[in-house]
Amino acid sequence: MSLYAEESPLSAVLESSKALVDVLSVNVTVVGGTPQGFVDKSTGQVLVTRKVAPMSYTRNGSGIVIDSRGVIVTNAHTVRDAGGMMVTFLNGTRAAVNEVCLVAGTDLALLIIDPPFPLSAVRLGNSDALTAGTSVYTVGHSEWLNGSVIGGRIIGVQRGGGKTSGVTAILLTFDMAKGDSGCPIFNARGELLGIVSAGMTGRPPATLAIPSNGIDAAYKEYLRRLEKK
Repeated sequence: MSLYAEESPLSAVLESSKALVDVLSVNVTVVGGTPQGFVDKSTGQVLVTRKVAPMSYTRNGSGIVIDSRGVIVTNAHTVRDAGGMMVTFLNGTRAAVNEVCLVAGTDLALLIIDPPFPLSAVRLGNSDALTAGTSVYTVGHSEWLNGSVIGGRIIGVQRGGGKTSGVTAILLTFDMAKGDSGCPIFNARGELLGIVSAGMTGRPPATLAIPSNGIDAAYKEYLRRLEKK
């Protein structure tokens, strides 16, 4: 069967990847040099000067649209404490982030934008049904993997205890690089199973992902908050 057949995993993943965005956050800081003092001869006052130079740094990662009205999920560590944020769609269109919702106790953040055009939103899969050995797919974002569709499998799942019996983390065979934070994890139907949170050292390398049911819970809580406004 051709990989490009309509029902193939590649076709489904490429269709879902239309919901991907690049997330850029900018932080601006001000640094000063060693203070220097001198006497103003006209007044006798001691003046202290410090050379001040503005510096900025950026953090970059991936995100994916989960609501066509302009809700994007990404990693909290990519956007936390940012002075400004912007997302870029696959066609190059940019949109400013109007609101950031950090999900307490997780590495999740929801970014709210005004859609610049009709958006494609990804479908969420059921991460609680995942088992080790399941085939999964991602689309890279880092310099070396940008835009590449990569196949892998689930090594294991971590489940909560007590009332939280669902999957709380997914361990995958992907060897992701810096900049791949927030990359989607898809099943063969193109449904979102989670997003990349961190890489794990070792041989072979592995990747940790936040499951889709956690994303869904955060999204529903955001909608409930909107209803109360």
